Amino acid sequence: MGSHHSPAPPHLVSQVCGLPPAPIAPPTPAGFLNHPTGRRLELGAAGSEVMQSNTAGLQLLTLSRGAAAPPMAMVARMQQETWLLGCGEDAQRGVMTQPCVHTAKVDRVLVPSLGGESVLGLPGMLCTISSGRQHGHEWSDFPVHVYGPPGTLEFLDTMLAVSRTYLQMPVLVHELVPGPIARPEPTLVNARARLYGVSVPPDLCNPRGYSDAEMTALLQRTAVVGSQAKRDERSGCLPLPLPPPGDPSAVVGQLSDLQWTIRASAEAAIVARAAQAAPHQRLSFLIHEADKTGHLDVEKALALGVARGPGFGELKAGRAVRTAAGTTVTPDQVLGASLRGRRVLILDDAALEGPGRGLLPVLRGSEGEEDPPEPCDVMEAAIKARSASRQLQALKSEDRVALLDAIADTLVAHTDDILAANAQDVESATGKITDSLLQRLILKPAKISQLADGIRSIGRQDEPLGRVISATQIAEDLELRKISVPIGVLLIIFEARPDALPQIVSLAIRSGNGLLLKASGGE
Repeated sequence: MGSHHSPAPPHLVSQVCGLPPAPIAPPTPAGFLNHPTGRRLELGAAGSEVMQSNTAGLQLLTLSRGAAAPPMAMVARMQQETWLLGCGEDAQRGVMTQPCVHTAKVDRVLVPSLGGESVLGLPGMLCTISSGRQHGHEWSDFPVHVYGPPGTLEFLDTMLAVSRTYLQMPVLVHELVPGPIARPEPTLVNARARLYGVSVPPDLCNPRGYSDAEMTALLQRTAVVGSQAKRDERSGCLPLPLPPPGDPSAVVGQLSDLQWTIRASAEAAIVARAAQAAPHQRLSFLIHEADKTGHLDVEKALALGVARGPGFGELKAGRAVRTAAGTTVTPDQVLGASLRGRRVLILDDAALEGPGRGLLPVLRGSEGEEDPPEPCDVMEAAIKARSASRQLQALKSEDRVALLDAIADTLVAHTDDILAANAQDVESATGKITDSLLQRLILKPAKISQLADGIRSIGRQDEPLGRVISATQIAEDLELRKISVPIGVLLIIFEARPDALPQIVSLAIRSGNGLLLKASGGE
């Protein structure tokens, strides 16, 4: 779940959080989005991870070589855009093995640092993207935007020039610089590779207050025409809370106090902070999703005289509609509360331990909110889960079985107390959840007894650790063995029925894995 400072790979922490409108600033990880339409990762029939349909418009996927290895990259898909977060060595192979990610449609790459774990796969990734954009393809003229610390452009230019790489699409490198702006406008650096560079000043020194990097605007700057870039006007996005104009003559203070805001589109913005000074500057990124208009109350709109058809779209777009009777219906009359946008935060260890730790307090409660939720320190919980996993792995098989027997015995011994607490839960939930969910909530003595028996049966199964799955004779006195080992730490989002928690815990104990648990949003 974590790693150390350079040269070790960075630790990417991504959290998806719902927040009220507020000035964009990187938040602290404060728990996963409690939303029933959140992204689900399931194992498909072919054995590969498939991103299921997501009406919320946000998809996240971690590309990794295994539980013990750091992630090569992360993929974020929002509306019509696909973003790559980090680009370590072999990231292009990881992307190409995922059926849910179309390499030709990767259009933004966020580079946390110039460490090999973050940038070595970038030249190869650009070649992979280019190969998917053959001449005449609808995305062939669509630029790829790379955001990174100073030196990113020089690294790419050197790699592409030495290899004499030809790229199908333009590549625009946005260097987030704290000092003087060397390239205020996109400048062609490598004609063969169609490599452009632009310097992005911090918000404090930016006359606009932020950098506009919407695809359609940048297509004009890089002299690309005929692009398929479009914005879905039906998305219902509310204006992003962008920073006010800055002063180009402002004195730059501490690097950790600077912030770069980049408006990627109407749907999202990118915010960056520097967690470590040059020459090894490391960036933390925040992807800020715009809030969306609330759900349209169709019955209420019809009752107010709005006819079915274009009028509904006008109301969703925030415009008033005049009915056939001559009355005016405003959006606030028929729209529910706005849907709060989510934030994806990418940090490395330098951000958590160095000056970048100043980013963390923002999510500890939004100003003006009543009863802000208690913060969840995800890093602390993950570290504790990892420690617990190692302690479980050090136990003998019979000791882990004894733990399971103790859990089963405790459940049976406290049946009356469990049933009494469950009756209170059922009474509290009646009328607030559907009948099917309510039935799953109800516990009976027989169900507790069956649960205890199931936990004991897990202990009676064959020891899952250290089992030789296969062995291959490589050479004389050299044998290659495949042996079962714990994954390490499991993150499980589960249905919040009473018997799910002890079942999950029992399986984790038997297999020597630590746990991070979260109830699914619909419960």
